[in-house]
Amino acid sequence: MNAIRYILNVKNNKITINLPDDFDSDKAEVIILPYQEDEIENDLKKYIEEITITYEYKNINETFIDYINRVKNEKIQEEEENKKIIYIYRGHSDKDWKLETSFERAIVKYPISNNENYFTIEKKIIREFKRKAHNLVPKTPEDQNNFEWLSLMRHYLAPSRLLDFNYSFYIALFFAIEHMQYNNKNKQSCAIYAINNKLFDKAEIFNEIITKKNIRHIKKLDFDNKIHRYSKINKYRDFFMENITEASITSDNIISKFIFPPKEKYDNIVKPIVFNISPYNLNERITIQQGTFLCPWDIKKTFRENLINTLKIMDKKKEKKYIYKIIIELTKDERKGIIHELHRMNINSTTLYPGIEGFAKSLGTKMEVASHK
Repeated sequence: MNAIRYILNVKNNKITINLPDDFDSDKAEVIILPYQEDEIENDLKKYIEEITITYEYKNINETFIDYINRVKNEKIQEEEENKKIIYIYRGHSDKDWKLETSFERAIVKYPISNNENYFTIEKKIIREFKRKAHNLVPKTPEDQNNFEWLSLMRHYLAPSRLLDFNYSFYIALFFAIEHMQYNNKNKQSCAIYAINNKLFDKAEIFNEIITKKNIRHIKKLDFDNKIHRYSKINKYRDFFMENITEASITSDNIISKFIFPPKEKYDNIVKPIVFNISPYNLNERITIQQGTFLCPWDIKKTFRENLINTLKIMDKKKEKKYIYKIIIELTKDERKGIIHELHRMNINSTTLYPGIEGFAKSLGTKMEVASHK
């Protein structure tokens, strides 16, 4: 089973832990740490609008999912300047989970003393995966395309700086409720982050990250002489904005060089920014799950620090809402009802996880669907 994280009140130097119903081991490993207020999380919350949906199912002609989707649509901004806003979504089974990459979680689990080493650790992980992946998968990316390599690594759950998102609210909803833990409670809350994808491809971002100070270092990266002909800084900004926000084989190579510069150039080029990027060659899982990635540029900082800086650039007055956190409170029966409805929409483990993995996962879901009344 998955690890369980609690934040507990201490009374008289004692704590009480209630284990979930499905905990079937006669032993448990307990690591106790003093709780520290998360200043980064508090800073990020200033830019996020929280929406709590408590299920009040009354309309017999409205399904569980229709109700949640209607409330969601009533709360979040649908249009900007007469254009429909495209959101990307990420589901969390616990509303208290943070926006963290699998690479960050691995670093926390196996801490190192100096964050200067993060760059080297990622490079070693990618190199190790490259050396052995050809024995395990039928087709691998070109060696220099580190972006596509990271995408493939995420497909197989390797630690990566890429954070998965979906263009489908319903698929994110499935991921949010798939592994909800009730821990002897009748009601629990999951969360879905909805992010306006215009946050990541505005000119303001590239005006901030490509400057007269660092362009001379960027030009030394090998871009096949594509940028040396430019004489004005705005031309460089347009070039990178176009290639980083649009998927193509050429863009993949440019992204790999721009986002993953050599260590000796890192500090002169990289800034804490988040990009929304997708590889040109979409693997089966990304295609099925309607997936995309958020990629922090500065791996020496957390994903949330990169995101906060991006928001500060785009929303200096905190007047716009680029991020919504949709908290959904569900009883066990309500969750089971949504699983049932998503199954009827053909959104389940079999369809979202290709191959034998998805089929095996689906057997538990089918038991839930069969038991739903």
